[in-house]
Parts: sequence; structure tokens; C-alpha cells
Amino acid sequence: YKAMYIKKCKNGQELWKPTYRGKFINMPDAQIVSQFNAEIRGIYNYYRLAGNVSVLDKFYRIMKASLYKTFGCKYRTTYKHICKKYKRNGEFVVKYKTKGGMKEIMFYHDGFRKNGKPAPDFVDTLPPHRRYPKKNSLINRLQAGECELCGEKTDEIIMHHVRKLKELNGTTLWEQKMLDIRRKSLAVCPDCFKTIKTQV
Repeated sequence: YKAMYIKKCKNGQELWKPTYRGKFINMPDAQIVSQFNAEIRGIYNYYRLAGNVSVLDKFYRIMKASLYKTFGCKYRTTYKHICKKYKRNGEFVVKYKTKGGMKEIMFYHDGFRKNGKPAPDFVDTLPPHRRYPKKNSLINRLQAGECELCGEKTDEIIMHHVRKLKELNGTTLWEQKMLDIRRKSLAVCPDCFKTIKTQV
């Protein structure tokens, strides 16, 4: 995130120094805090199943110092003035105006605790895999020689196309079929093709 730099001492020891983030300086105050919060929560949510997730507190301290430095650089003032302006009850709070009135956003302060649930709610799950009974490629659909609407075998397959699936309302059999297989094309026999054309 370029929120710090590494300074090497003469004895070879490394010191991690927080720094301001220049690309945030022209952003609104609330957006700056929101971006920092999103980055902190993103790292935490990724590692919160780890037994030693609490070590992220070091990362948090760097991000917190970087936030203060970013605000200090934006308004060309000192840490003391930034604290006086934005700190309330020990928390960094930014007020911003919306159509519904004034709102507040606070800098992340919920800590880094290990989640002990066997199947935590926050874990992302993949959507159910959709399996198609037939091969999906256009060539295979044409070579199959089977009408996807009536199921009859035929030597002549004609492709019926629509521009967008959302234009279909499912009032006809062929529209229902296309919505069901989620395809903008349908391989049909000549008879079904004539029927479709009369209904378009």
C-alpha cells in the first residue's frame, strides 16, 4: 500500500517508518478514511482464521500512523492539530455531508481477533456450479443434429439468435427454453424455426 518505507541503520537493523500516501491527498476526508478501512478489513478478513492473527496489530499501527501523516500532508499541519480536529473519545472520526444530512465515519478500531466459528459467516463461498447436459460449443450443438426445442432428430439445424436475454419475457416455449439454458442462441429444426418466426 506504500504506507511505509524501510530505513536501514548502520548496524544493519531495519526500521519500518510510516509515511503519507500522496495519491490520497486530493480525495475527500471521508473517502480517505473509507479506503484505509477497506484495506485493513481486507487483510484482516483474509487472515482472521489464523491462530496468530493478532500480529496484524503491527500492520494496523503502521496504517494508523500513515493515515495521520496523510491528513497532515493534505492540510500541511502537525500531528497535534490533526488529533485536535478529528479525534473524539480517542477515535479518529470524520464528518461528511450527504443528502440525508451529516454523517460520520470512524477509522477502524475493532481489533484483530481470531474467529473461532467452525464455519464463519464471513467466508466467501463459490456460487453453485451449473452443469449443462450437452456440450456447450456451437459446433457441437450443430453437429448433434437434435432440435433443442422439440427434441426431434434432424439433418438440418438452424440457429435462432436474440440480442439480449433480458428482452425475453418467457411467454413462449422457445423464450422459456432460452431463459432456462441462459443462452442467446437456440439450435432448432426448420419446423420450430418457422414457429419461432411467426411469434417474433
